[in-house]
Amino acid sequence: MKDIGFENNNIINLGKIAVDSKDFYLVLKKIFSKSENLPFYYIYKELAKIYGYSTFTRSDLKSIIGNESIISKNILKEFEPVIGNGKPQQVYVKRKDWVFEDERFIALWNKIKQKTIYRINLDIDAFMKRCIESIAHMMPIEKAKIKKQTAIIDIRKEGVDYKEQGIRYTDIEQSVQLPDVVRIISTATKLPRSNVAKILIESNRLNDFINNPQKYIEQVIYYINYHKSTMSIDGIKYTKVEGQEYSYMDVFNTEDTREIIAYLDSNALPVDKSVYDYVIYDSETVEKPFAEALDNDEDVKLFFKIPKRFTIDTPVGSYTPDWAVYVETENEKKLYFVIETKGTDDISQLRGVENIKISCGKAHFYGLGVDVTWAQAKKWAECKKRYV
Repeated sequence: MKDIGFENNNIINLGKIAVDSKDFYLVLKKIFSKSENLPFYYIYKELAKIYGYSTFTRSDLKSIIGNESIISKNILKEFEPVIGNGKPQQVYVKRKDWVFEDERFIALWNKIKQKTIYRINLDIDAFMKRCIESIAHMMPIEKAKIKKQTAIIDIRKEGVDYKEQGIRYTDIEQSVQLPDVVRIISTATKLPRSNVAKILIESNRLNDFINNPQKYIEQVIYYINYHKSTMSIDGIKYTKVEGQEYSYMDVFNTEDTREIIAYLDSNALPVDKSVYDYVIYDSETVEKPFAEALDNDEDVKLFFKIPKRFTIDTPVGSYTPDWAVYVETENEKKLYFVIETKGTDDISQLRGVENIKISCGKAHFYGLGVDVTWAQAKKWAECKKRYV
């Protein structure tokens, strides 16, 4: 494993991209919030969702976190940000409950609190055609193999050492009962069995199913669900659900009086104009400077990072925007914003699922029919210049 510290704004070279080391630590910390020990492949998959599958390989990641099949949460200690005396500066994040009674918070919350439901209009013929083409051209699926690895083990008083001698792969030759592929895929994709059967037959890749049923099923489910979600966006429409609203008491969990622990200059920024006295950010290169700009702008009277309990339903899972902002200009013009901050202003540059969720978020606020400006921005100054 590489010895990577955090002094001098270190950068981690992750394949084709350079990643801020503090960001990498926070991302790993979030991944390990689900378990003390995680398979290497799971960590790779989660990181690939964030940084892109084409940007780095498993080997690139192994050079950073090690090549064990199971990675312990203790790996975080290798990447934990340090300051001054070598320890993170811990701060306690306090909620300012009086803000909930401020007329500016009430005005902003009333603009965004309405819940919605979405409906989609899917061109089934075009959808079927796209699924068939994707499955027909997917990479060949080989037979499952047994990996045989030999090594010389040297046991000494100081410890155990080994030297690899060779690796061989052998096809698994055994008679197995094939699963009901149509039923499994139909259940996972919520498509009628007749449609699933048509996709499997016309894609002409059932030999791959015989080679490796599990992998074949996983690939087919992926392509069907991917096209279903991406094509649904073109015809998606959100409408208000009367009588159903987000409660700020639930979203901000006001019954929980415990202080939140964060780390200054690692994931916490002191602010004056928000619901909390610190903003906890996920990205030091995007979210932190964005929050600083909001807090320093005299026209911004109130802003907050939208809690994860505020969720918008989409065909690919729930979505939570980043920021809610209340602006009041010199001429007393009042503006309300919901903002998604990313490293790019171009939504087409984002990966598939992320792009879909953001598009759905925009459609949700459009469906509210209120004067809330939804925006995607990298910098607050650019967003303000465009809309204020």
